[in-house]
This record gives sequence, C-alpha cells and structure tokens, in this order.
Amino acid sequence: MPIVSWSDHFKTGIDIIDAQHKDLLDSLNELSDAARESQSGRIWSEKLASIALRSIKHFQTEEILMKEIGYPTRCDHLNQHCDLILQVRSIQYKQSKGQPLDADVAQFLVNWFEHHIVEADMDYVEFMKGMKPKGETGLRI
Repeated sequence: MPIVSWSDHFKTGIDIIDAQHKDLLDSLNELSDAARESQSGRIWSEKLASIALRSIKHFQTEEILMKEIGYPTRCDHLNQHCDLILQVRSIQYKQSKGQPLDADVAQFLVNWFEHHIVEADMDYVEFMKGMKPKGETGLRI
C-alpha cells in the first residue's frame, strides 16, 4: 500500500513539474516499501540516493522556471530546496555510519513534499498563471 498517492491535489498544470512530482512520490513509496519490508541498508542507501538525485533534478527545473517568470520570492523557495537536500544528505550520512533508519524517514519526506507542493509550488504556479496565457510556461529545458 502506497504511503502517498498522486491526486489532483498535487497537480500544478505544468506537465514537466507534474511528471517530476509523480516520479518523486513513486520514489517515496519505494522507500516506504523498503522500510516496511525491513530491507537491507544497501537498499535504503540506493532509495535515498535516488530520492536525492531526483529531488535535485526537479529543484533545478523549478529554479529555472521561477527565474524565467521573475518569481518574487524565488530565494525563499530555493532555500526550502536547499534545506531538504541538506536534510536528505544528513540522513544518508547517518545511514552510512550504521544508524538504522525506519519508516519515520519516509514519512518525514512524504510530509515535506506534500506540504511543499501544495503550499510553495502552488504559490509560484498562481503567480505564473497571472502573467502567462493558459498552458504557456516559457520553460526551456
């Protein structure tokens, strides 16, 4: 059973962002499955690395978009991204030093992404909707 499921609640209407959000949620479900099944530390390490890499790629996409649209609170949003990456790296470090990880890690990440998508991401989406014709993002990746 997934810890989090994609729903319209998360939909930004920006195809690349929505696809990346879905991918991240799938990764979080994989991490949760690894915890539930008490899989090895190596599996945990791989799942965390996947989440870190996918997050970084996604955050870069958002950062390009926010820069292109002149999003006024871009720096605050970027700081949230940096904070999460530092927290994931800290979790990875602790795990590499033998600290056991549990489902709380997956739940923390799910909570962070759910909150970030519906609060921070939707804020720049609303800003963008006010300045672009519907369906046009100007995003070049």
